Amino acid sequence: MKNKKNIGRYVIVAILLLIYIFLENFHWKKTTIIKTRDFDRNISHIVYSQHAKCRMSCREITKQEVMYVLANGKINVDKSQLQGQVCEDRYAVEDYYNNQHIRLIVAPCNEKLTVITCIDLNKDWNCHCD
Repeated sequence: MKNKKNIGRYVIVAILLLIYIFLENFHWKKTTIIKTRDFDRNISHIVYSQHAKCRMSCREITKQEVMYVLANGKINVDKSQLQGQVCEDRYAVEDYYNNQHIRLIVAPCNEKLTVITCIDLNKDWNCHCD
């Protein structure tokens, strides 16, 4: 009898945990869609800041990898700065390429996208970029 009560408690806790995970996941997806709906992945002109060029060189990230992350990556809303103002939003776009977890910080403005920096989330590189 005692085992049945314990099993019932575990089942209830497991169900509540699954509901919590589902609701948190649904909330995140909804927030991401609402806040990032204006992010245009089909930018005609990409500009690399001097800082981004330095970080790419140091972290062995190519323009091909940047293009892949821009096209396929997921937007990390927590690491983005979304003000809702034209040309002021900063998006953190992340994806894996050849086992390298890359995060780009990009700033779209009209038909141009500026890559501000790029980060290898798996490895701490010794870069000296201003």
